[in-house]
Amino acid sequence: MALYTIELCGRLADRACAALTLELDAASCSVADLRAALAAAHPSLAADMANARVRACVDEVIVKDTFMVAAGQAIAFFPPVSGG
Repeated sequence: MALYTIELCGRLADRACAALTLELDAASCSVADLRAALAAAHPSLAADMANARVRACVDEVIVKDTFMVAAGQAIAFFPPVSGG
């Protein structure tokens, strides 16, 4: 079992919490796997985790859903934002 600490930003934090920990069987997994695990553990995030516009960052770098994440890396999800 491996622990993944995930930061949620913006409206994602409003729907769940600012940071949470998931326990998964694998010591590494893809961002897509994390999205699925988050959606299962927190149904209020399911639609957002299915939205490709919600971006994932690992160690402060935006990554694709195929990126492999190791337990202990800094993981964050960001919803789309608008600015002015």
